Formats: sequence, structure tokens, C-alpha cells
Amino acid sequence: YFDHHFAGDIPQHDGLETHIDIDPNVCTSLLVNQYLNGAYLPWAVTAAFGDNLFTSA
Repeated sequence: YFDHHFAGDIPQHDGLETHIDIDPNVCTSLLVNQYLNGAYLPWAVTAAFGDNLFTSA
């Protein structure tokens, strides 16, 4: 599970892997791209621009 919002308590389960960063300069696409070692950089940058994260993009 990837998200950039605080969602409260996160359930614990062996089948659930979470990647959460609530930094205001991060969006979910940047988290996913980082996890995938930059495999989808153009997509992540486009999404970051769409979220008005110009510096992060």
C-alpha cells in the first residue's frame, strides 16, 4: 500500500506492506517510483506536476 496521507492506525498483516510518507513534497507516484528504483520516472514526474509539486518533479 502506497500513500502520502496520514490514515491513522494501519492494520498489521503479513500480507500488507505499507509505504507511507506524509512529507508535503511527496505524492504517491513518487513513492511508487522510488520503490521501483526509478522504473517509471516520466509517469512519476507527470503526476508530481499534476499535484503542483514542481520542485519535487
